[in-house]
Amino acid sequence: MAHLLKWTFGLLPSNFFTDHGPIIGSFIELVLFLVVMFRKVISLNEDKHAANLALLNLSHEAKAVLEKTVHERTRELQQANRARGEFLATINHEMRTPLNGILGMVEMLQRKPSAIQQEEQLYHLSAASRQLSGLVNEVLDFSKIDENLIVIHAEDFATHSLVEDLTGLFSLSAKQKGIALSLQVEGEVSERLHGDMPHIKRVLTNLIGNAVKFTEQGEVRLIIGSGQSSESQNEGLGEGQMTLVTFEVSDTGCGIEPAQLEHIFSPYYQIGGQSQASVLQATKVGNSGTGLGLAISEGLVKAMGGSIVVTSHLGKGSRFSFTLSLPAAITPHKEPSHLELKSLGWAQNCFAGINILLVEDSPINRHVMTTFIQETGAKVSICDTGSAAIGHFKDHGADLILMDYRLPDTNGLAATQSIRAYEHQIGSPRCPIIMHTADNRASVRDEAQSAGIDLLLSKPFTQAQLINIISKGLEISSSSSCPPLKLNTHPKLVPLLDEFLDLNLASIQLCRDSLVAGDVEALSNELHKCKGNAGLFGADELHQTVLSMEEELVAVPYDMDLISTLLTQAQKQLKGYRLRSKGLE
Repeated sequence: MAHLLKWTFGLLPSNFFTDHGPIIGSFIELVLFLVVMFRKVISLNEDKHAANLALLNLSHEAKAVLEKTVHERTRELQQANRARGEFLATINHEMRTPLNGILGMVEMLQRKPSAIQQEEQLYHLSAASRQLSGLVNEVLDFSKIDENLIVIHAEDFATHSLVEDLTGLFSLSAKQKGIALSLQVEGEVSERLHGDMPHIKRVLTNLIGNAVKFTEQGEVRLIIGSGQSSESQNEGLGEGQMTLVTFEVSDTGCGIEPAQLEHIFSPYYQIGGQSQASVLQATKVGNSGTGLGLAISEGLVKAMGGSIVVTSHLGKGSRFSFTLSLPAAITPHKEPSHLELKSLGWAQNCFAGINILLVEDSPINRHVMTTFIQETGAKVSICDTGSAAIGHFKDHGADLILMDYRLPDTNGLAATQSIRAYEHQIGSPRCPIIMHTADNRASVRDEAQSAGIDLLLSKPFTQAQLINIISKGLEISSSSSCPPLKLNTHPKLVPLLDEFLDLNLASIQLCRDSLVAGDVEALSNELHKCKGNAGLFGADELHQTVLSMEEELVAVPYDMDLISTLLTQAQKQLKGYRLRSKGLE
């Protein structure tokens, strides 16, 4: 019974398994755990392998994309380099062509041809020079646009003057090709606008020039029209209402293929390789150029706050248009003075008696500028270094200085700073200084203004441009000078007026030097001479000023600052006499 009960209650007899049951159970659990862990490791390895495969595939895809991108970028760079190479080759050709013409015409002129032949050769020489100058300006303009150095100078201008200038530029070439040229301004456009006319004219010159070049028959048309007022830009403008003005240039020429339209404003790009006969005909007229014209046009339009678009149909023509926000003219219209006219007939003796100091190291430029200026009757003194210019100014003074930017010993900015420091030291009036330079960077303009330069003249320049900027410089000087004064001179002494003024201006300069040096005797002697001359020529105001200096000089101690102020007044009075005698009010 006990035996049965023993089995009934699940009791086993003592053996190896019952004695070591816990250990065996733990071992079994460990085995099971290891099996599970092994399966987990296998699963993780499979996941890792799959992840590695996915990562490998991704890297292959990324590599393929990268290689494609690099290939496309390389191709773009190769195209850009090829375009630049073609551009340099084009520039080389385009510049050598007028240069060859210039050298050839000069050689022919050296053979002393007849008067008729000289006139023809000079005409061709002038045309080649303008062509070469245009090419250089185009490259320089693009470099400024590429570096974002374009400066916008807004001023009032007449729309009819803009149209007249463009008509004069292209009427002959259009007539020679037998095509019509139509330039019109719609009635809604104000007669006078406020904007950067030179840049607007440059863009229109490029667009109309291309239109004439690629048009064999039909017409080229410019329409200047008015759009809606720009309300967002009207705020704060007061009476100067801002309006949208559209400039549209259209032609009936060869047109442009759609594939080339997307590159039309790219630098170095030129239209070519089109399959249509009309385009092949356009090639015959010589569609040469730098490939920068439209890129420059787009850059200028963007700099003025506008946008330019193009539409074209192959074989039917093209239409370029750009829109600018331009207010009506701010100031009332006034007729230009005689110093602003385009004709040089007025230039004869217009600066008679004016002393101009020319600082230029280039012998050719010195000769050209001196010839230009001497026709005005001005007296020209020449220095080829900055130190020589400073010394000449201290010894002789000047009514105006034409300062070159680059000089052998120093630059024009440093020379100007020395001159301004000397003026401040002796208390003399500010002499207008005009710097002429081929470097038109904005940084140079800022440096020039900081150094004391009054005006900048960009090379190359014409005689009219030189004379106009000299007149502006003299206006700056006269605005701070004594107004024109009348001399009560005996008629027989009138021919000696220029000599009287020159001698007394030099005498005043010697007085300043003596005052600074503390040489009272020399100062007194010069004042005595000046007083006698003033009385002889009826310069009453000058006579009174010199008399006041002599009275002050007797006092002990004398007031150096007061005498310096009186010397400045005497110098202004002498310039006032010159203005009256030469009619340069």
